[in-house]
Amino acid sequence: AALARARQLAAGFAVPQGIAPGMIGAPGAPPVLTPLPGQVSDNYAYDELDINDFPGEARYRATHRDVILRVQEETGVAIINRGTYVAPGTQPAPGAKRLYLALEGKDMRSIAMCKAEMKRILNEETLNLAAGGGRAGESAMKNYGKYSLV
Repeated sequence: AALARARQLAAGFAVPQGIAPGMIGAPGAPPVLTPLPGQVSDNYAYDELDINDFPGEARYRATHRDVILRVQEETGVAIINRGTYVAPGTQPAPGAKRLYLALEGKDMRSIAMCKAEMKRILNEETLNLAAGGGRAGESAMKNYGKYSLV
């Protein structure tokens, strides 16, 4: 009974002309639309936070699973890591975007709170690295040398 109901519902969905069922996203098919930064609708808001220019270790710590889950729980915003790293002084490949966080939520207020918290974390980690500290006050150079000077 459930399978018959599912088939009946699926039959009600219209597939654009010229597209075979199951071929959405295939070459020649209409492009899948992606939201624009700052896009807002009734129950949907979207924005992006560029993280490409932050140091790699700060980006890693800020996008660690535990940090992302905590910020998502506090703000109710989905955080998705997207894009590719573009080295300073180079241009991204055509069609590619610099490394960024896609923020999706119910309203722009929650997006703004999430964006501010992620910026705070990134800046804090960058300052921590610049001060020469790693986690728990360890030296940032601890993992780089085999020998230590006495």
